Amino acid sequence: MSNVFNVVNKVAIVVILIIAVALGLGTLLDRWLDTGRIFTLLFILGSVPLTLTAIYRISLSVVSQARPQAGTAANKSEDNTTA
Repeated sequence: MSNVFNVVNKVAIVVILIIAVALGLGTLLDRWLDTGRIFTLLFILGSVPLTLTAIYRISLSVVSQARPQAGTAANKSEDNTTA
């Protein structure tokens, strides 16, 4: 169960960081170039695919780490039944 919480924490931290950076850079550019809120809007909308990609990669890495553990447990139980 702690693995689930670790994954949720990783995803939450990455999502918050991506959105905070997009919001900060967008606001900074809007103030510097005096463009209203166009860069903030563009960066926030652009952060959506970046966030989804990050969530996908984190999920893949967790699944790839979990598979060998599940495979070794299944092999141990098979070894015990054949002995």
